[in-house]
Amino acid sequence: MARTILHVDLDAFYVGVEVARRPELAGKPVVVAGSSAHRGVVLSASYEARAFQIDSGMPSGRAVRLCPQATFVPPDFKAYRQASEAFMAVLKDYSPRVEPTSLDEAYIDYTGCEPIHGPARAAAEALRQRVREAISVRASVGIGPSRVVAKVASAAAKPDGVLEIAPGGEAAFFAPLSIRKLPGIGPKAQQRLEAIGIQTLGQLATLGDDFLARNLGNYGAELKLRAQGIDAGSIHEGRPANRSVSRSETFPADTRDPAYLRPILQRQAQSLAEDVRGQGKRARTVTLQLKYADFVSISRSVTLAQATGSEDVIFGAADALLARELEHDPREIRLIGTHLGNLVDGAQLDLFGDEGERENLAGVLASLRQRFGKDAVRRGLVEDHRSEWE
Repeated sequence: MARTILHVDLDAFYVGVEVARRPELAGKPVVVAGSSAHRGVVLSASYEARAFQIDSGMPSGRAVRLCPQATFVPPDFKAYRQASEAFMAVLKDYSPRVEPTSLDEAYIDYTGCEPIHGPARAAAEALRQRVREAISVRASVGIGPSRVVAKVASAAAKPDGVLEIAPGGEAAFFAPLSIRKLPGIGPKAQQRLEAIGIQTLGQLATLGDDFLARNLGNYGAELKLRAQGIDAGSIHEGRPANRSVSRSETFPADTRDPAYLRPILQRQAQSLAEDVRGQGKRARTVTLQLKYADFVSISRSVTLAQATGSEDVIFGAADALLARELEHDPREIRLIGTHLGNLVDGAQLDLFGDEGERENLAGVLASLRQRFGKDAVRRGLVEDHRSEWE
């Protein structure tokens, strides 16, 4: 039996959630940006804002210059997670085989579900309507015989559309598309391919295996298959655990004052610790991320002897890394971030040891914050200077 795969992708997800809460923003250029409208980074932009060449990852200051009339909104990740959970719940009504790949997109293996929900296109239209009713955000859906075809089709269907590629039509659909449209082709591979005159997926699909091996190594053969729409990857049910988590903050003004920087690291450690514990995970690696006033970015990491979910341990590691950088680098800082990597399943801790006591206390504090608000209980490790620039 031929497979039927759907790729469902929410359109401008963060912006969609914000517009659902503030309907007066509908139809206007809206930008969700972290930290500051002038010094943060664009996380999501409405299609009206994208008409001014604003896109994700762009410095917010540039977005302001491109579209000064846009409304800039700070992110609310709690609201986005709640909307994502409602989104995924709708998808699971159409197939037991759903693989989320981020908060706002997922693959569905619809093979064999036609007798229950009808043809794939009808199911796609129905689930799009249900998603819109549930979270007031539009969705685009790609349908195809493989993951890669469904993924490319959903991108082509944006915004707010459905595109179905029937079995046998994969190569014809892919042939005229730019190589940039193929998942798995990053900037380096794109540069190499364009340097040898390969601009379209149709051209890539006809290259000889030896030629691909010389220019792209072992990955070349796989890219050729994907350029033909061939992808044997299966759907992995359930939400995959994050391999890493991070938090970052851009400041209103550049600084290297430890009295300002350390409370931010502390808040990030608290948020990250709650995040990994909520996933049932622990972190082995703590990374400090800094962006200096001259826009040069650096990262410094430490691998812990024991995986942790303790905010005290995370803060202590990041704080030590910061102290070292402040000692050796005189530049002022515009952004600071904490990243947790090498996440592992949370092993049973020695509840009478220091680590177990830290995590028990952290869990109690997290429960109090959830019940009474995030500022109801705060640790007194360092002085908090947030009010200076607020």
